[in-house]
Amino acid sequence: MVTSAIAQDCPSVCTVLLLDPPADKQLEIQCTPNHPCDITAYLSTLLPNMTDLKRLTVRGTTMKEIPEAVCNLRAIRHLVLSTNTIERLDPGCFQNMTELLILRLS
Repeated sequence: MVTSAIAQDCPSVCTVLLLDPPADKQLEIQCTPNHPCDITAYLSTLLPNMTDLKRLTVRGTTMKEIPEAVCNLRAIRHLVLSTNTIERLDPGCFQNMTELLILRLS
């Protein structure tokens, strides 16, 4: 199943793509760089219902830190948070991500 929608918190600058194959659920959020778009509230609403998410990509936002909802993704294997404005990392954020193989923050 493939779902594409516009993120409600950033209606004109972000696209959301959800890929839901049986073994590898993926969520990709791509925002247009240089636009003020902090989708923390959107992620905090969406991610608690996606406990089986394996891959998450969030690019081009003005997030200052990784939202708690991302830190709670225990099954995540690939986490790509590049081209954001992350300034602070909670050291305990990755502690429960025991399946994490790839982390990109640049």
